[in-house]
Amino acid sequence: MRKSACFICMAIALICAAAYTTSVYGAEAQSSVSNKIVLGAGDKISVRIPIEPKYTGEYLIDERGKFFLPIVDEGLDFGAFSVAGLTPEQAAELIKQKIGEYYADNSVTVELVSLGIRPGQSVSVFGSVSMPGSFRYFEGMRFLDLLLKMGSFLDDADVSRVALYRGNEAIRYLDVRGLINGTDFSSNIEVQPGDYYIIAKQIPATKIRVVVLGSVIDPGTVYVPEGTQLLDLIARVKGPAIKAAIGKTYIIRVVEGQAVVIHADLKALIDLQDLRENVVIKDGDIVFVPENSRVRISSIINSLLQLNVVDSVFGDLNNNN
Repeated sequence: MRKSACFICMAIALICAAAYTTSVYGAEAQSSVSNKIVLGAGDKISVRIPIEPKYTGEYLIDERGKFFLPIVDEGLDFGAFSVAGLTPEQAAELIKQKIGEYYADNSVTVELVSLGIRPGQSVSVFGSVSMPGSFRYFEGMRFLDLLLKMGSFLDDADVSRVALYRGNEAIRYLDVRGLINGTDFSSNIEVQPGDYYIIAKQIPATKIRVVVLGSVIDPGTVYVPEGTQLLDLIARVKGPAIKAAIGKTYIIRVVEGQAVVIHADLKALIDLQDLRENVVIKDGDIVFVPENSRVRISSIINSLLQLNVVDSVFGDLNNNN
């Protein structure tokens, strides 16, 4: 029993001693590492001046490598402290020299709170993202890590062509669509310090103006991307009416100054998948879906002329019919 009690006491003593040693030497090691760090622009430091608590606080070193202590009530202004290139210990000595002219107790402690983004150790992202800017590089950093820092892509971002500028290498383009939706991680490349990523905006597709009339749900003028085909256009106007004669759909088009009427059989396109009927729509086309198959094209043109929907060029076509 005594041996067991002695053993327990000894174990407790060893644990306490180990904790004390770790605390003391850990603090010394941390202090040693801190004082080996050279301060630079963007670093945040903690300054402690016991004689005047108003000076104690955290300060950001500006792009010129300087920071300023606040002006106290007496109007004492120490000016800028140039600490870039100094260790925290050397920065403390610099502050001591300045405040020693005014305070008997000039003890100062400077510690590094956080490192800023150093030249050559950053990765920059610009363009159509929610949080563009420069980010600190870390060992093993990949594009997905960078994506978490720069936030989401904006709606107009062209994620199929993310431009990578790396040193003197040729511009490289990354398609990160698969990375975003989790289907392809090949674009999750390893990032290198000094990389620049440019996310351009998508070039909007050229829009063409088309007038859709007749027996459709939502007739009127619509603007669709260049290359739109007839079936897509009809879908844009919410489809044909129930009793529409879709087999007699007409496309009225001006070709070299002359009016041309193109007949398209939407019924064959829908029922028989006859893709020949899926005509590519052109800018300025007028698409007419008649209510029944007995409607004559000449009466259609005449009605459109009366409504000033089409140019007088269709008058020739009306006369010929």
